[in-house]
Amino acid sequence: MPEIERVVAEHRLSLKPEATLVRQKKRSFGGEKQRAIREEVEKLLAVGFIREITYPSWLANVVMVKKNSGKWRMCVDFTDLNKACPKDFYPLPKIDRLVDSSAGYSMMSFVDAFSGYHQIRMAEDDEEHTSFITDQGTFCYKVMPFGLKNAGATYQCMIGTMFKNQRGRNIEAYVDDVLIKSKCVKQHIEDLCEMLDTCRTYNIKLNPLKSIFGSSYGKFLGHMVSARGIEANPEKIQAIQEMKPPQTVQDIHKLNGRVTALSRFISKSGERCLPFFKILRGENQAWNEDCAKAFQSLKEYLLSPPLLSAPVQDEDLFLYLSGTDNSVSAVLVREEAVRQHPIHYISHILHGTEVRYPPLEKLSFALISVARRLRHYFQADPIKVMTDQPLRRILHSPKISGRLQKWAVELSEFDIDFLPRTATKSQALADFVAELTTAEQPELREKPQPWTLHVDGASGERVQGVGIVLTSPWGIRLQRSGKIHFPVTNNQAEYKALIAGLKFAKGLRARQLDVYSDSKLMVNQLTGSYQTKDEVLKRYFQLAKTLLQHFAQASLFHIPREMNSLANELAKEENDNALDILFPAFEDPQIFDVDSDPGSWMDDIQHYLLTGELSDDRNKARRLRVKPARYIISQGQLFRRCYSLPLAKCIREEDSKIVLEQIHSGDCGTHAAGLNLALQVLRQGKWQELGCPSQSNQTKGFINRNLVQKQKLCITINFALQETLHYQSCFTRKRKKLQRSLFLLEKLRIRIYHQVSTRSPRYVLQWIPRAEWRND
Repeated sequence: MPEIERVVAEHRLSLKPEATLVRQKKRSFGGEKQRAIREEVEKLLAVGFIREITYPSWLANVVMVKKNSGKWRMCVDFTDLNKACPKDFYPLPKIDRLVDSSAGYSMMSFVDAFSGYHQIRMAEDDEEHTSFITDQGTFCYKVMPFGLKNAGATYQCMIGTMFKNQRGRNIEAYVDDVLIKSKCVKQHIEDLCEMLDTCRTYNIKLNPLKSIFGSSYGKFLGHMVSARGIEANPEKIQAIQEMKPPQTVQDIHKLNGRVTALSRFISKSGERCLPFFKILRGENQAWNEDCAKAFQSLKEYLLSPPLLSAPVQDEDLFLYLSGTDNSVSAVLVREEAVRQHPIHYISHILHGTEVRYPPLEKLSFALISVARRLRHYFQADPIKVMTDQPLRRILHSPKISGRLQKWAVELSEFDIDFLPRTATKSQALADFVAELTTAEQPELREKPQPWTLHVDGASGERVQGVGIVLTSPWGIRLQRSGKIHFPVTNNQAEYKALIAGLKFAKGLRARQLDVYSDSKLMVNQLTGSYQTKDEVLKRYFQLAKTLLQHFAQASLFHIPREMNSLANELAKEENDNALDILFPAFEDPQIFDVDSDPGSWMDDIQHYLLTGELSDDRNKARRLRVKPARYIISQGQLFRRCYSLPLAKCIREEDSKIVLEQIHSGDCGTHAAGLNLALQVLRQGKWQELGCPSQSNQTKGFINRNLVQKQKLCITINFALQETLHYQSCFTRKRKKLQRSLFLLEKLRIRIYHQVSTRSPRYVLQWIPRAEWRND
C-alpha cells in the first residue's frame, strides 16, 4: 500500500536521552485471541506495515480488545515507550468550535481515511523502538502505529498541511474525522472534487465503508449536525435510557461518564445529578429514594433533549445564570426572530469552600466559570449577562478584594455587559427563571443611627459667632466655629448657627439628623409651637425649613445651656481659622456660569458607571468598558484607583490649570518641572486624564506656556566699556535665541528702563499696561 511522502508527514519519537530501555516479558493468550493475533500479524506483513526484527532495544506486548461487532482488535502496549517520549504540543482544534462551524449546512459528506495512522511512515531510526512480541516472532512497525503518545498530533499536523486552503471554508477536520460542508448540492459537488483532488495530490486513501456522501444529517465528533442545528447523539441517550438503577460505585461512575458526554445538552446537569455525586463523595452510603427520583427525572428529560444553535458572527450572545446551595449553572443563548435558541449549557457542583460563598458571590463564580470554559465564545462575540442582581456594581466596586478582585480583572478582557432580565422566550430556559434559589436567609439590616448636631450662636459686643458640633453614628466628632461680620441679634445668631450646621451635615451626606439647641424660641418656632413674627427671622425660618427637608428624618430638641457647653465655647472662641460669615444666609450671592459646558473626559466614564449605556461604536464601547474598571463613583464624585496611593479625585481640565498653578507657584510652591509637578499633583489626590504620561505632558505644557516665557524675560543687559549690550539669558547666549527673546519682548509689549547700579549699569524689564499700548 503506498504511503504519504516523508516530506509531508513523518513520525519521530524523540526519545529522552536519559530514558531507560524497557523490554516487557511475553504474555500468553488463549485459543481465540491467539488466532486473532496470528491473522492480524499476517495481514500487517502482507501489506508491508511491519517487519521482523532481531535484538530489539525496546519490546512491548500486544493487548486484545473486543469490538462492538464481536471481532478482536490487536493493540500494542506502548506505555513504557510513551513515558520516555516528550509530549508534542501541536494544538488540536476545539471540538465545540468545530461542531458549531458544521451546523447550518444543507449538504454534508463524512469521510474517514483508510488505516489513517498507517499511511504515515515512521522515521527509519525509530522503527526498531516500536517492537512487539507474539508467538509468531518479534516485529516492528514501518508505519505509525496506534497507541503512540504523539500519533494524534502528527496526524493533525498532516491534515492541517493538506487542507490548509479548505479548512474553515468547506472542510472541518479533527484528526481522522473529516467533514465536507456546503450550502447547496451544486456547490457540494465542487467541494467534493476539490477535496478528492487534494487527497490524490498527497496520496492519501479513504475508507469507503466508513464514508457518507451527500447527506443532510450526520454524526460528527459525537454530535448530530444538520441544517436545523446541533442535536445530541441518540446512541448516547439510548445508553442512559437502557441503564438499570446503579447498584455499585462503578455503575455510578459509568452513569457519571455518560451524563458528562451529554452535559452540553442537559440544563442544570449538576443539580439534576447531585444525589449521584453525593454517593461518590461519601455523603450518602447507598442508593436511596432521592437518587431514584433524580435518575428517573434525568431519563424523562432526555426523552426530548433541546436543539442547540450555533452562534453567528458579530451577533450579541445572552447569558443566563442560576445559583443554588450546591451548584451553579448557566446557559448561553442567541436571539433570532424574537425567539431564543440555546447554544451551550454549563453546570458546576460546588465543593469545599465554594459552598460557603454568599449568594451574589456564587453568581460571580458562575460567570467566571462560564468565561473560562467557553472562552472562545467570550472572545469572539459581545456577551450580555441577563441578571437582576447587582453583579456589575459588585465587580466594579473599589471595596472588593481577594478572589472577587481577581475575577473582576480576569473578566475585564471580555466584552461583557449587564442587562436586567426580561421574559424568557424559550421553553429551554424554563430552568433559569429563578436566578437565586438558596436557602440562605437575607441578613436583617440594623436600623441606622442618626447623626447628632449641636449648634449655638453668640451675639455680643466683642464676639459674634456660631458654634457647630456634628457627631457621626460611629462616634466621630467634627467641630466648626464661625465669625459673623455683620450686626445680628442673639436669635438671628442662633438661626445662623443652625443653618450653617445643616449645610455642614448635608455636605457629609447625613440622612438622619437629631438637632440640639439651647434656643427655646428657635426650636419651638421650627416645630410649630411658636409663631414667627419678626421679618428677618421669617426669612431665616424659611431657609432652615428648606434645609431640613433635604434629610430623610430630622428632629429638633431643646436642651439646657449646660448640655450645649461645647458649641457655646466654639461660638465665643476667637480663632483665626474660623469660618468667616460676611452676610446673612438668605442674601448669599448666586453665581451663574453663562458659558456652555464644553464637556470633559470624565463625562463618558461617569455616564457608563451610572447607567451602563455604551456608544454605538463597537471599538469605542470596548475601550469604555475596560477603562471604568480603574474608576469608581463615591458620593457623586469620580475617583481613580491608584496602585500605591489613596483614591485620586478626578478633576476637569479648567480645574487642573488652577491646581497646577497653585502647586507650582502658590504659597510655598516648589516651582518644579513637568514630571515632578505631575507627581506632586497625584500625591495631592488629584487626577486629570489623559493618563499619567499625558498628565506629565500637560504640566510641561503649562510650564512652557506660563512660566518659561517669564523666565526668558529675566534678562540682564550689562553695559560694557565698549558701549556694547551683552545679553545673559537663563537659556542661551547664542545670537539666534537672543533674537527670539528680543522679538518676544516686542510681542509681549515690554518696556526697557535704565537703572544705575554701583557695580555696573543694568536694564530693568517692566510690563506696559493695556491702556498705554497705543501710546507706546
